[in-house]
Amino acid sequence: MAPETKADALAQRRSGTVRISSIDPENVKVRVYGDTAVVTSRVEIVGHDGDRDISGRYHYTRVYNHRSGEWKIVSFEASRLLPGSKH
Repeated sequence: MAPETKADALAQRRSGTVRISSIDPENVKVRVYGDTAVVTSRVEIVGHDGDRDISGRYHYTRVYNHRSGEWKIVSFEASRLLPGSKH
């Protein structure tokens, strides 16, 4: 399966095909560097993208920037972890 592009991700979110039933985060780490914050975590997700089951363990990285008094997401990455992976 090809990696999801930004255009793909935006189209899926707009169409409402992605349905997440639950997200259970663990090992959340927040590092702040001035007006930028990097958040990493592992999560167990239960959900579907249309008819496709996307349930499983993922590693997430989000980058935030503090501007105009608010933290805004400027980058997001999620990678599915293989069964038995300790990462």
